[in-house]
Amino acid sequence: YFNVKSSENFTKLNLFNIHGQLVLSVNLSGIQSKFYRIGTSELSNGVYLLELIHSDLENSRTILIKN
Repeated sequence: YFNVKSSENFTKLNLFNIHGQLVLSVNLSGIQSKFYRIGTSELSNGVYLLELIHSDLENSRTILIKN
């Protein structure tokens, strides 16, 4: 798993693999938390692009997953 801590309440989390394919999408609407724990046990090791969305705000980060 990996943790995401934010000052914003995001509405959606997307995770893309190195080829740009969407491998995980989580709807965060209605969750009143600024801390999210995302399971990665079903994902292959590698580099991923994490995209967090909140209405008109998008935030992207590159992450490395090693299971």
